[in-house]
Amino acid sequence: PDGGKAPLPVNRLDVPALRMHTSGTGGAPKPIIVSMRSLLINCDAMKRAFHWGPQTRALTVLPISHANGLVISSFLPWFAGGSSVLLDGFHRSTFWATARETGVTVCSLVPTVMEYLLADGSDATDQELRAGTLTEIFSGSGPMRPDTAVEFEQRFTIPVRQLYGLSETSAVLTVTPKVDAGGLSRELRGSIGSEVPHAVVSVIDPHGVECASGERGEIVARGAMLMDGYAGDASATAAAFADGWFHTGDRGYRRRGPDGHWWFFLEGRLREVIPRAGSAILPQYVDNVVAGHPAIEQAATVGFANRWYGQEVAVYVIPRYSVTEAEILTWCRERLEFAQQPKVVIFGDEMPCTAVGKVRRAVLADRLAEQLSSHWESTFR
Repeated sequence: PDGGKAPLPVNRLDVPALRMHTSGTGGAPKPIIVSMRSLLINCDAMKRAFHWGPQTRALTVLPISHANGLVISSFLPWFAGGSSVLLDGFHRSTFWATARETGVTVCSLVPTVMEYLLADGSDATDQELRAGTLTEIFSGSGPMRPDTAVEFEQRFTIPVRQLYGLSETSAVLTVTPKVDAGGLSRELRGSIGSEVPHAVVSVIDPHGVECASGERGEIVARGAMLMDGYAGDASATAAAFADGWFHTGDRGYRRRGPDGHWWFFLEGRLREVIPRAGSAILPQYVDNVVAGHPAIEQAATVGFANRWYGQEVAVYVIPRYSVTEAEILTWCRERLEFAQQPKVVIFGDEMPCTAVGKVRRAVLADRLAEQLSSHWESTFR
């Protein structure tokens, strides 16, 4: 009956489905290949962990050239039988009105966007802003300050769920549970949650041994949602999957939560650690402390060459209103150990970020290098 034609090939799930690029926070963006199997398995994991279904309508404001906007905000609602509303980008002045008019129920944002919404000087009341069907915000693509989530939930009474994943994991590895606004303790508010179905997540030391509760190490993962590899780069792929784990390059730790599951905590990129006189300074931790100052809209910490300590700590800030370097340094002295304290504050009005809002710390350090070179001989005592 086929008229002599060869039979059509059987469709397989282990074929390439997506070619995406990493965000480029740790260097040049790398192309990755994700199979159809990995994509569908991660969509199933997210659907079950997020509790999405036909009633879900997602507002897509993040670039669909990256996993967050494409997989979480577009593919996932369709997989769950729901729908999505695709915008050309985030616009602070129209975000809430658009959410109301389109009847969306969920939206995935990045911490930077949430900070912009909190800083909005609109004359509308918070009740008017949140009127509509938006019931949850998901935050990912970078660590979120606990204060940001707490303030967002208090102001808008919309629960914020923190998720974690990379382009290499096709989307999500961990997520915090579905609870009412204010339902998480402050300690757990700083967590990226527990592993989603189909994923195995752990933390290992430099020797590949799994870390005990509270012990810092590299976050690693196993599971069928992982990428096939980096396109055209077998050596980088092999290094990423060394010892049977996918190595995220992120530093963090885990603790048992009240539900008995491991809850994971993200502290930043391993390669971004600032080596100062034998101490390893985590820039993301310093970022959060500086950004906690009410006058600071954004903060990014970088290391710079110093004769006496190898590297010292500087912070680049974008202020909300007038504030002095002395005020910021005093704020830090009251909250950080001496080695962690920024010794130099540089003010600006533009933060180099990726398309999904991650700070490009290496780019920032390069931009500030000449200015910071004048502190080569400084002792900062």
